[in-house]
Amino acid sequence: MSVTASPRREELLERAYHYALDHGVADISLRPLAAAVDSSPRVLLFLFGSKAGLVQALLARARRDELELLDRARSAGAGGRDLAAVAAELWNWLAAEEHRGLLKLWVEGYARSLIDAGGGPWAGFARATVADWLELLGELTEDTTERTLILAVLRGALLDLLATGDVDRVSAAVERQLDRLRPAPAMSERSRNAVRRATAADAADIGRLLHDFNTEYDDLTPGPERLSDRMKTLLDGGDTVVLLGGPGPDGLAVMRFRPAIWAEALECYLAELYVVPDRRGHGLGRALMNAAIELAREAGAAWMDLGTSEADVAARALYESLGFSNREGKPDGPINYFYEREL
Repeated sequence: MSVTASPRREELLERAYHYALDHGVADISLRPLAAAVDSSPRVLLFLFGSKAGLVQALLARARRDELELLDRARSAGAGGRDLAAVAAELWNWLAAEEHRGLLKLWVEGYARSLIDAGGGPWAGFARATVADWLELLGELTEDTTERTLILAVLRGALLDLLATGDVDRVSAAVERQLDRLRPAPAMSERSRNAVRRATAADAADIGRLLHDFNTEYDDLTPGPERLSDRMKTLLDGGDTVVLLGGPGPDGLAVMRFRPAIWAEALECYLAELYVVPDRRGHGLGRALMNAAIELAREAGAAWMDLGTSEADVAARALYESLGFSNREGKPDGPINYFYEREL
């Protein structure tokens, strides 16, 4: 039977569509549907040709909502937003409570089209849905694998959400997966080892690093807040300089300057050198030391001295590679010792 478009057909399709959002379409019965939309089975058959024609029209109507969603996502992506950001916006729409009926209808149509792949009103619905989504994602990335991965994440999460209703758990999982898809900003080893001179505004980071330093080596510490306050005072005094390294920052060198006795110059004492554990072995300590040596020279210091533990083999190797010696006068001279006591 041929089907002719008409205002009455569109009106009844909208009513039937809202009915299907609540009741599904797989086992739809014309009599209760007709009663719900203020019509009759005979009129529905006349306007849609057959029950299969009605189901096909309902699936097409559902796909229209899907395409409207994808068009909104397409507009958002046109603003230069990255693929993961658009996917996150899509998920927010999918997770909204008011869309559950439509999503259940999508899943129902998707599943039935896999079972009834040979023909009927369901034929091609799943394939067309996949193609629609991949086309949208393809406008944001040419990487077919990445597009497929995002679609799989959203589709799998949607099935879980519809089965359990656990929005918080499923949304957290989606967000974690999308975070993995977001490209990390490229950072070279050189930029990760960038060193800068600290100011009083960095006191909180300095206090944190000094506190972590003492805590790691089981030394007493007054806590990061008090260390922060103390370092503000020392920095304002002018004879203390702190260098910070890495984006964290992830390390520091604390330098103290004093007038020399035997020359009209300054002496520089390296009071502290610290790098957080996961940044060791990547050159940050060396970058801090090179910057400290250069700054001391520019400040007019004639030499630099420091102290370290015999057990700290890595630190000793670093210092010695930079020309520091624990021998007096010459390479085979007497060993220098460092003494201290509490007063």
